[in-house]
Amino acid sequence: MNYSVVIPSFKRSDILIKCLSSILNQTLKPFEILIVDNNTSYESKKLFLIVEKFKSQSFVNIRLLKSTKNSGSLARNIGAKNSNCELIAFLDNDVILDKNYYKILIKY
Repeated sequence: MNYSVVIPSFKRSDILIKCLSSILNQTLKPFEILIVDNNTSYESKKLFLIVEKFKSQSFVNIRLLKSTKNSGSLARNIGAKNSNCELIAFLDNDVILDKNYYKILIKY
């Protein structure tokens, strides 16, 4: 089953690296990961570099989107609207997942 992961990111690009690693280590990998820059102009370049690094190391489609204001709900909606899957998982960028998290979740 294909699913997308949407991650709003605001002022925590360093922890995002651990979050992305935990997603890419899933036994059931997502079809795509959508990271929404939640209006962090001073971190936009850093987020871009992180996304490019992970894109080069993975077969999962990873995209960086931009929100016009700092709003978690707006960022999630932007991610959902840009998703290519019917099943969407929302995740904060400070969450580190167990490798079987989505495999178990999708069972139910």
